Amino acid sequence: MLFAIAALSSQNPSIITIADAVFGFDPPIDPYALARAFQLDPYVVKTLQA
Repeated sequence: MLFAIAALSSQNPSIITIADAVFGFDPPIDPYALARAFQLDPYVVKTLQA
């Protein structure tokens, strides 16, 4: 299963993906905090962070 997260920006009319900023952050953000914020299973968050 693949999830994509995107946000719209008034400065750039195209879609800006924020998945790398959230799930690719170094050091990683606590997967349980992200799971709660995005209503995902912690296993899914850990998979996205890998």
